[in-house]
Amino acid sequence: MPKVAELENTLVLEAYRGKGIGKQLFDGFVEWCKEQDVGKIKVEASAQNEGAINFYHKRGFKDYALVMEVDL
Repeated sequence: MPKVAELENTLVLEAYRGKGIGKQLFDGFVEWCKEQDVGKIKVEASAQNEGAINFYHKRGFKDYALVMEVDL
């Protein structure tokens, strides 16, 4: 089994989006993972967060699981 890293709670303020900051943060994380011999990266995004989903799809992430919730 490969080492797995999970990317959590990454946020670029709206005023700074589209300037490559998220890509730089992500690329830095990937480089760190490679240095740690990580073989897989996981990330979760809200189904409504189309911007984040598109960001991760552009970087090669594939949909893997569906998590469903209900308010009580």
